[in-house]
Amino acid sequence: MKNVQNKKFTVRNLLIAFACVCIIGTSGFVIYTHLLEKARINNTLNQIATLINNTYAIYNWRKLYDGLGNVSAVQMGILPKDMIVSPLVLHNPFKGDVHLGSVSGGEGFAILYGGLPPKACNAIASTDWGHAHSSGLKYLMISPSGYLMPKFFPERLSDGEYDSSNLPLKYDETSKHCICNGSKCAVLFFFQ
Repeated sequence: MKNVQNKKFTVRNLLIAFACVCIIGTSGFVIYTHLLEKARINNTLNQIATLINNTYAIYNWRKLYDGLGNVSAVQMGILPKDMIVSPLVLHNPFKGDVHLGSVSGGEGFAILYGGLPPKACNAIASTDWGHAHSSGLKYLMISPSGYLMPKFFPERLSDGEYDSSNLPLKYDETSKHCICNGSKCAVLFFFQ
């Protein structure tokens, strides 16, 4: 009789131990996933800052950004190496597309970060990238549906489109526009 009670006690202990391991494992996975997302967001912010600074440094002596694009940016070494999939394809840490190119007849350049989850979209859009007079940032656009180009830009800004006088955006403002299904958000910067 005593033997049977010991076996029940052992099985019960094993079940309790198994439940504890499952709870700890699940908690560890959730924490790991959160930390990984935070690291990707920080990496994305660093990529954007590097892109902006390197573009200005390379084009400092020129008046126009003619010919600036993904291929030329790769050739000139403007991009962080972890972004380059091929000379035509650039990815952000969330595996979304990145496009760089000249705009306004070469008088400025644009950076598009696509395939962003909502948290990354919010972080990018609410970061203080500087004002037009100090950073050259003229406009910032947030698209919850991916690569949707503005219809009346820059004459009339629509919802989710901001000129530099309204930047940096508050998190409450960005969260209205960074409502994406999965990873479909995009943030578009225009610099001059």
